[in-house]
Amino acid sequence: MSRPMQNQEVKINPLLAGRKIDQEFLSQLEITDERQYAMPGAICKNPGDPRINLSSNVARTSDELVLAEHLATIRHKSSARVFVVYRDTVDALFLESQDTKKYPKWLMDDPRKQNERSIRINEMLRAPEGRYDRSWLGGDLDDKTYDTLAYFLYQHRTS
Repeated sequence: MSRPMQNQEVKINPLLAGRKIDQEFLSQLEITDERQYAMPGAICKNPGDPRINLSSNVARTSDELVLAEHLATIRHKSSARVFVVYRDTVDALFLESQDTKKYPKWLMDDPRKQNERSIRINEMLRAPEGRYDRSWLGGDLDDKTYDTLAYFLYQHRTS
């Protein structure tokens, strides 16, 4: 007769404590891509915001901005579902903070402000069809799936 697993003392991020983790789903996850690159569909033209840092150091309205960067792709082995983990860029923060007096460049460049960049997880519906395709990712995940994926990433990054 098997004994139930004892709770092992594990250091866990307090943000993940108390979340419902689907252990069966978790056991079938694998990371297939950990490269960082511009997310397809997360590219737009610069609206002329002077706070935006481009390689040319002179932001022109014809320049393209990358609003999100790929962090990881996760595959669920048995269902073949694919999830994409990505983070907003600093330029995305600038565009969200429209008021240049309330959000001046010096404030937006502060390292603490950089921590406000959102990390998102969405299911991949199909392969992207180009740089500007925004319809290849699904909407918000249910809480249990999202929490399980976040827990998986946390385990992977801390192991």
